[in-house]
Amino acid sequence: MKNIYYSFPRRKWENDLVNIDFNNFNLSPKADIDFDNITTNKNGLKSKLKKFKVIKFLIEFRNFLKLKVDNYVPKSNFKGRENYQGAIMFQRFLRNSNMPYVVYVENSHSILGYTYEHYENQKLRSKINRELRKCIEDNNFKGFVFFSERSKEGFYSYFRDVYKFEEKFLDVIYPYVKDNNLLNEDIINKKILELQENKAVKLLYISSMFSLKGGCEIIEAYRKLIRMGYKIHLTIVTNKKSIPQKYKQIIELDENINVLDNKLNTEELFRLFNDNHILLHPTFMDSTAIVIMEALKSGLPVITTDTFAIPEYIVAEKNGYLIENPIKYYDLDLNPNKPLEYYGGEKTAEYIDDYKSNTLYNFIVDDIAEKIIIISKDFKKFIFNTLDISKLSNYSEEVIRDKWDKIINNTIINNE
Repeated sequence: MKNIYYSFPRRKWENDLVNIDFNNFNLSPKADIDFDNITTNKNGLKSKLKKFKVIKFLIEFRNFLKLKVDNYVPKSNFKGRENYQGAIMFQRFLRNSNMPYVVYVENSHSILGYTYEHYENQKLRSKINRELRKCIEDNNFKGFVFFSERSKEGFYSYFRDVYKFEEKFLDVIYPYVKDNNLLNEDIINKKILELQENKAVKLLYISSMFSLKGGCEIIEAYRKLIRMGYKIHLTIVTNKKSIPQKYKQIIELDENINVLDNKLNTEELFRLFNDNHILLHPTFMDSTAIVIMEALKSGLPVITTDTFAIPEYIVAEKNGYLIENPIKYYDLDLNPNKPLEYYGGEKTAEYIDDYKSNTLYNFIVDDIAEKIIIISKDFKKFIFNTLDISKLSNYSEEVIRDKWDKIINNTIINNE
């Protein structure tokens, strides 16, 4: 059995992928990861330290030097290379490559480390293109794997000056989301019966960044439905510090809104999906939205926005609904909109989250409320459509395992 390195640190779903049994190879290093611990950057230690001007300057200067050494194309390294026969690198080329590897790309432009302003600088672009070409033509680099069709299209569109269309393209492989093994026929029938008997519609919202992923609009849609006389229960899983004070007060006074900390292990998450009817995810910024795939595979129809790759999972009026995202941080060619410091950098999520904390889109509130009513009235159709579509999708466990099996065996193991 060959040992293939998978980038670390990693998210929980990536760790689940690492623990799959593949043919002829293992992914490593193994680790125990019970939940994703991703919160808004402004609450992190590094961000707090950056409040001190000297420390902020030193951190940014160090990052600038590393980027300049890499010719503005960030690269990664890892310890213990002698223990591996290949690697899957997450959104980075391998520094000083001495083994066959592939690069797994989530976002159209993340190969630049979210420093798009350098690529927009015409003086630097030719230098970056030369470095990109050098990395691509390295015999050890076997090709790109993309999280979604959208990320692939954006990638080849954005870098058309250096890449020929689909050059070294291996495949699109969605994130590995495990099936809900706690879901059974009794749970499905119980949920259908609850809504047939006009019991409360149970809504679920999960995100560590409350405002960025539409939490404010969800609260207002919930309040609108309550005023209309509907019976609603809302469960919010989030980083409580990210909730604006106005909505904290509303939540505290409403016994039908339950807030949980966003540190749920797989079993807790599955049980939560099994206890709710609809997932709400009206996000204003996303790339793949793992929680949507988790919900769909648990039979929850999803009300969300048409952000980036999300339309690849949602079949309108079958397993959910799409609402237009009014915040356009990509143009029609999938290039970051201007100004780049807001829409094309590491702080984009933080910027939009801050903006959304004080901005409400009433048309999204109305759309969410309307779609909740539609789904709840025909819930039996929606839950079975959702489960059927998920089983046949390209994000099923079997499809993802088979694709990785084929890529690693064909491009790394059989080409040693």
